[in-house]
Amino acid sequence: MTIRRDIPLPTASGNRQAYPFPAMKVGDCLVLEPGTRGTALNGSGSCNSVASAHRYAQRHNVTFRSKRDADGTVKIWRLA
Repeated sequence: MTIRRDIPLPTASGNRQAYPFPAMKVGDCLVLEPGTRGTALNGSGSCNSVASAHRYAQRHNVTFRSKRDADGTVKIWRLA
């Protein structure tokens, strides 16, 4: 084992957003077609995109409403 000081730090990849919640304005609707990322049901009966919207809303004091259509399309509206 050696300690070296001449190796540069890796560049940070950043906190990449999977969904464009920061860009959404009140009244905007994010539509996720069936089979795309975030539309599959998770263990709690929701889907990852809706769970991500919920977490984003809690952290940023905004409100979302979501709906899953019969064909599997997920729609997420920004309300406030």
